[in-house]
Amino acid sequence: MSGTTPAVARVAHGTLQRLRAFLTAEKNRAGELLAGTEPTPGADAALRAEACTRIRQRLERLRERGDLLDTVDAALTHGIRVELAGRGWDHHWPPVQAGPLRAPGRTHHPAGSGLAGRAGQSPAPGVRVTGHRTPLTNLLSL
Repeated sequence: MSGTTPAVARVAHGTLQRLRAFLTAEKNRAGELLAGTEPTPGADAALRAEACTRIRQRLERLRERGDLLDTVDAALTHGIRVELAGRGWDHHWPPVQAGPLRAPGRTHHPAGSGLAGRAGQSPAPGVRVTGHRTPLTNLLSL
């Protein structure tokens, strides 16, 4: 992944509580998965560091595969990947060409969408585009 983009999502009432409960259960499961992998008490610093590195790498592999969703980032990344795959959008896309955002002329964005404006201009920073819904509730209904 080349970077992160902050996003705000409007979700149905109760979604945040379900997400918190889901994350708590996943964190408990992570503890069960890692039981017995901690460094032995009294081990020297090098052995402790090596054990911690192995644990971190294992957690990263589990999260990347979607087998452990114990963080908000892991859960939402997995949910977005599942959604993109379901829509057939999980493939390589050609790079965006340099130049104006769109050709001069009339824009085809509805008024109030946050995208209406003069051709070739992007919305002002801080403008929220509303009215578009992306269902990520499949993940949150687990």
